Amino acid sequence: MMVLDSLALSSAMLERFDEAERLLARADAIRDELTGKLWKVGRVEFSAWTYLLAGRPGDAERVLRPAYEAFARIGEKGGALAIHAALLAQAISTLGGRDEQAAQLSQIAEAAAADSEDAAAQGEWRMARATALARYGSTADAERLAREAAVRAAATQCPLAQTSSMLTLARVLLLGGRPAEARQAAQDALAVAERKGDLASASLARALLGELGSAAPGPHPPTPGR
Repeated sequence: MMVLDSLALSSAMLERFDEAERLLARADAIRDELTGKLWKVGRVEFSAWTYLLAGRPGDAERVLRPAYEAFARIGEKGGALAIHAALLAQAISTLGGRDEQAAQLSQIAEAAAADSEDAAAQGEWRMARATALARYGSTADAERLAREAAVRAAATQCPLAQTSSMLTLARVLLLGGRPAEARQAAQDALAVAERKGDLASASLARALLGELGSAAPGPHPPTPGR
């Protein structure tokens, strides 16, 4: 099952999204056959990453929410809860309109990862929290967390983590009214994606660069009252 999940994510990185979805469906069918519904609400981060790469945050939320709720219900406090809460926050942020919910999930992810040595969890909560803070105007803290995520990702052998963290940093800098620095971060993400053959992340980086091409420096967003 994990092999199929990994193949699905690899297919998504190559922008073979239909193939990725077929592989995810096969993995789910095996889970159902072997262990029924209990396993199916287990870890679904590969599915979530696949859908996020495909530009389908609604589907990412669909698979993440029951898994996240199941982990929360059984009292999970470690990396698994952190990753699912963080990815759910990212999906919701991408969909838009529910910043408060995304911020709450990012806080849950941060707390859950506090004592975890899971490298993915440590990176994902920082990206989710950075995005939430940037949307609320706390751009200095957001940038610090995004840069921490990028440094952690650079120490791994995971190109997806590297490009995701750099794209998060680019978006945080854009929200902070610093398009030139955001453009550099997006270009760095594009360079890694192209070097590693991650076509989907490269497309996301190019889309952000296209957005940045028309961006102009502006005032920082207001910090909400505490």
